Amino acid sequence: MVLEHAARDGTHDVDCGEVAPHGEVMRAAAEVAATLGLPRGWLNQQASMYVPAAASWQRSAIFDHPNLRIYAVAPDALLAMKIQAGRASDVADIRFLLALLGLEDRDEVLALVARVFPGEPPGPRQLDALDDAMDSP
Repeated sequence: MVLEHAARDGTHDVDCGEVAPHGEVMRAAAEVAATLGLPRGWLNQQASMYVPAAASWQRSAIFDHPNLRIYAVAPDALLAMKIQAGRASDVADIRFLLALLGLEDRDEVLALVARVFPGEPPGPRQLDALDDAMDSP
């Protein structure tokens, strides 16, 4: 949301997918946290459970360096991920992505979620987050 869409000025953590070598990267992240006074979990894999299985939802690298490659998830998949997470803290991001994608119809949004996460319909908490995003300015 921050790097790809400039949807807000910053974030309290960085969600990552696969890191390799895992132990070394996480030890380095802990060292960065200690040095900069960041929370130990500033780099985490908590959002990885919401990443769609189909690689087609992923974009090309938005930053490519021999030691670091950053990928962005396509906006439609990111919207579905935010809805599936169903967190109140994601409502502003859901609202931003709805506007970015020009989506105003709830059924159309739910059809998108079904395409990204087949067989995993949103539950009540997820639907509440979507409704809050669609109802607020």
